[in-house]
Amino acid sequence: DPNNPVDSRDAYLYGGTSNFPNFMAMDMSDFEDDFNNGYTDFFLCIGSKNAGSSSSTISSFKIEYYANDYDPNGGYTQISNESPDVPKTTPGCVQNSLSLQPLSITLLSPHSGDIYAGGENIEIEWSIHSNTFSSNQITVNLYYSYSGSGGWKHIATTTGDKTPYPWTLPKVNATDFQIRVNASDPDTNTDQMDSGYFTVDSSPPAISDTYPQNGQVHVSQFIPAIWVNFTEDVNLSSVENNIQITPAINYTVKNIGGGHIKIVIGKTTGNSQEGTTPASTYGDYIDAQTFEMSEEANITSVDIYMLKEGSPPADCRLQIVEMNSGKPNGNVLGEASVSADMVSTSFSWVTFTFPTPVHLNANTQYALVLNMSGVGDSSNRYRWGLSDDEYSNGNFWQHSSSGWQEFSNYDGSFVIHYGNLENNTLYTVTIGNGVKDMAGNPMKEDYQFQFSTGAAVPEFSAMLPLLVILLAGIAIIRRRV
Repeated sequence: DPNNPVDSRDAYLYGGTSNFPNFMAMDMSDFEDDFNNGYTDFFLCIGSKNAGSSSSTISSFKIEYYANDYDPNGGYTQISNESPDVPKTTPGCVQNSLSLQPLSITLLSPHSGDIYAGGENIEIEWSIHSNTFSSNQITVNLYYSYSGSGGWKHIATTTGDKTPYPWTLPKVNATDFQIRVNASDPDTNTDQMDSGYFTVDSSPPAISDTYPQNGQVHVSQFIPAIWVNFTEDVNLSSVENNIQITPAINYTVKNIGGGHIKIVIGKTTGNSQEGTTPASTYGDYIDAQTFEMSEEANITSVDIYMLKEGSPPADCRLQIVEMNSGKPNGNVLGEASVSADMVSTSFSWVTFTFPTPVHLNANTQYALVLNMSGVGDSSNRYRWGLSDDEYSNGNFWQHSSSGWQEFSNYDGSFVIHYGNLENNTLYTVTIGNGVKDMAGNPMKEDYQFQFSTGAAVPEFSAMLPLLVILLAGIAIIRRRV
């Protein structure tokens, strides 16, 4: 009973006011003796009677039992049903119970959300808990199912100690593939567990289109990126290792998701970490990060690590400005904007592309200034944050009603892209067949496309006229015969 417990313990978040996470797990192994003595009812209390308006909702409360070690992938030996008390608004208590069954089987692999290639060899792994029998006395039946299988299909009958069990996946395309393990003992006790949906992919990736398109002429030498669109998501490292561009250029490969690969043209810069707090951009709040280039360059685009909160009423604007008396309020050298629908509600990289490349001198301090073109408020704003792998150098500034002030606890990660294509040049892009999708299926063959800047003409664009001339020649020869 919550008012008279046999045993209790406090969670990590105890005392004071805390913003609880969406998911928590608590080790209750110190209740083992009580549990073995028949105390199988559990309760969880969150909040206190004087919590006031501070409340939350307990949406789920379950008890998991592990005969061995804890497995965060869900490899429990047994699990309770859902608590009958949820959802529960806090402050309040929810209760649940767990009674161990005489036989239980837990599927350890494969997991829900996994991705495999059709025809791939996998290992079906499980664990068994029995109060009476050893694993080799337990009969285990294995099954699989997906939307086109017509129900559960039998894989094999084996014993509980034959884990892991090797099996070759069928060559199908399914996002709802499942494995089921079913256990039965000599006393006719049974238990089963399903893997949950995972993906089996048997189709190789292919390129659906590119930008620039094959044969495109008069392409601007200042385009910020080359796009390669695949029919499905692909492994980024396999793309990086299988791109060849001639003549050679500097580039960075980014996976935008959904099969969209962005080859960002030019060199990049982004340096050491400063603060850790994301800064806000709305109304009079304007963010700025100072930086220097190690070499003279034309800036084509800048990636900002940012998000939106609520519904910002206007575009987000990025400016490159000169410093004025040590502050980021000098002349605006370049400006680019993105609309609110181009910014995610979680932190991600957003590209600002300048209509005209911005020329910057080496070893001169400039500032990236981020602001909203409208007003907004603290609930409808943009925020400039800190990425795990790219940091900004220089000092972070913020403008408010007090004017420009430095804030060392803020930081705004950015990546500057500079450099460009040569004018009047034919470029050939080759994507090698080593590119693989997320299941590991490789492309069937290499893919190549060409485009040209200025007046240069791609070789591919001359193939059609050449073919017509050859056919005309053949026709003339036939008339002569």
